Amino acid sequence: MKIPLTILLALVFLQTYAQEKITYESQKEKLYKKLNEKYIGPFYQAEIDHFYKVACDSLVSTGLTLDGEQASSLLVKLFLATEIELEKKTISKLRVPSLNDAFLQTLKIYKKGSLKELYSNLGINRMRILYATFKDIPAGDTINTFASLREMTYNPILIPGRINKPELAPWKDTMVYYLANFEPEFFLTELKNNSTLQEVAANHSNPTVKAVLALKDEENITELLPFGLAIFEKRMTIEAVRALINKPAAYYSAYTKEMLLLHSSQEPYKQKYLSVYRQDLNDVISEYYVTPMNEMHEKPDAQRYRILTGTSAQDLYFVILGGGSSFYTSSFLHTFDQFLKAAEKEGLSAFFERIGYFDLGEFLTTISGYGVLNKLAGQMDEQRFTSALINYMNTVVNSQMTDRELILHGMNLAEIFNGLKVNEKIRVLLISRINEIYASRKTSNVMLGRMYAGFIDILENNQNGKLAEVEKLYETLAVDKLKSRDTIIQVALFYDDVDGTASYANFMEIFNNKEWNKEDRGNYLIMQSKSGNPMIVYCNKPNTKIKDNAAQNEMLLAVSEAGREITSFLHRGHSHHLFKSLRKLPATAQFVYLGSCGGYNDVSKVFFANPDAHIISTRSIGSKYVNDPILKKYTSEVLANHDLNWVALWKGFETSFTNKNTKDLFSGYIPPNKYVGIMFIREVFNY
Repeated sequence: MKIPLTILLALVFLQTYAQEKITYESQKEKLYKKLNEKYIGPFYQAEIDHFYKVACDSLVSTGLTLDGEQASSLLVKLFLATEIELEKKTISKLRVPSLNDAFLQTLKIYKKGSLKELYSNLGINRMRILYATFKDIPAGDTINTFASLREMTYNPILIPGRINKPELAPWKDTMVYYLANFEPEFFLTELKNNSTLQEVAANHSNPTVKAVLALKDEENITELLPFGLAIFEKRMTIEAVRALINKPAAYYSAYTKEMLLLHSSQEPYKQKYLSVYRQDLNDVISEYYVTPMNEMHEKPDAQRYRILTGTSAQDLYFVILGGGSSFYTSSFLHTFDQFLKAAEKEGLSAFFERIGYFDLGEFLTTISGYGVLNKLAGQMDEQRFTSALINYMNTVVNSQMTDRELILHGMNLAEIFNGLKVNEKIRVLLISRINEIYASRKTSNVMLGRMYAGFIDILENNQNGKLAEVEKLYETLAVDKLKSRDTIIQVALFYDDVDGTASYANFMEIFNNKEWNKEDRGNYLIMQSKSGNPMIVYCNKPNTKIKDNAAQNEMLLAVSEAGREITSFLHRGHSHHLFKSLRKLPATAQFVYLGSCGGYNDVSKVFFANPDAHIISTRSIGSKYVNDPILKKYTSEVLANHDLNWVALWKGFETSFTNKNTKDLFSGYIPPNKYVGIMFIREVFNY
């Protein structure tokens, strides 16, 4: 019997519909299950349940289509793209409610209005997921354009290669503005061979672009650029700036004055002129002060700190911002004390108001890492200090941040709030202000709501709160986590200076010939335990012919070629070497020792490599009198196959360090279970 064509078509349609229905249901259930692997909180749960159990099915049942594509098909793409990005960890589960809301808003707005406002408030990773969802219909082209623009604001060096794309033509002026202000030297280099850049820049109306463009043929471009607007507005001449270049202290004073003048301007374009570039440059030129103090750490104070003589409070503030964790702790503490003395002339509160609280959050984060935050806060007006800190928080904690940015800022703020909770007046004021913000925003963004609640938890010092639960994750490091194929693999990195040589000699005393086999590989040593847990220790020799970096790389290559995974990672050296060690930190490291001065400031970098790593560092001066006993005890414990209980071990150290000087040094060391910033992020991001 011949079946009519209409019936055949109907059967095909029903079969296709049934298959799509199965795919839709299975993908939805798979993602829903992944999002609920661990309970996060009632608001998150309500948002997830409503979207996947109500909203999605409602869209499918209404037969909604967008440019001919069924809602079920769009949702399947959304589920798949979300799952992929969760696996890659480019987004957190806490981002998913706002992502789903943006999906619904796109359906609502598309063809009825502009998507610009919606997508200007989305981070790049969520935007990419939505592009993958809508990419087969015209909505996808619009989203892709916004994603491309957002990506270029984060990474302006992409602009020269994209500026000729037809779909980006309406934003050419904006693209050149970003390139000129965020990557001015790159902009001027690219300008020589890119006719489109030349044309757009030549006709640009923004004074900041004109100011950068006016310097395109000048020498000493790096030193001139911060003063570009001053030269363009005829407040300074190129000759005057050139005359300052050979007078570092005078140049720095003029530089900080210009930065503050631009920061305090009522005209937005002046505030934003080279804002990131100028601050990055501060890290470089502040070395004029920081490097000599560090290098002369063995010299008498009068000689070591002579370079700070006559330096203003304003310039010292910028030196602290630029120096950050590159200070020796003693260099920092002296600079900070000099800053306080210099600022006393007008009063700290008046000083911060005069500079418009410039980069306050970065400053507070830096001094918090060195343990002097409350010393500063105690000398300021509590109301004004609190308002400034809340304004900073509102600037850096917002829905447009990437997960990595939120993690970093969240960790910094957690440490700041933890450092301030001993100041009762400031603590109460902060709780009140954050509660107000939390109440107004908690229904609009899950992640921000959790972050504000976490800040309050810290300030209220809730001993039974979620932070206390997370702290338990770091109280004990199971020795089995240190084993790679039943063997503990440790590397220790040393550097080519006096401190590196001394640290190396002290470290080697742990490995006596009775208990360890030693193999000399020329530029590094390998020690292997003779009894107890199998343990192999690699350490590079300082002051070899090939220098420390090459010796370390040769050693790490040998570890890799032997098929071994590093589980214990030690940095031994001054703080200004630490960034080099952290570049080599493997994600497999379960124990990380940052015994250098001020190593505490860099724990966030370890967190990004491995959130589960147990870290020991110091807020202040790293010393062999503390480092060596800690590492000797660590080694003996793991050889004996003992789990490392940091609470018990720390009590033992506190008892064993009887010398007053050593006790003072040890008081600056932080055990793995006391990093408030890390515990805070583990709670907020559900790591």
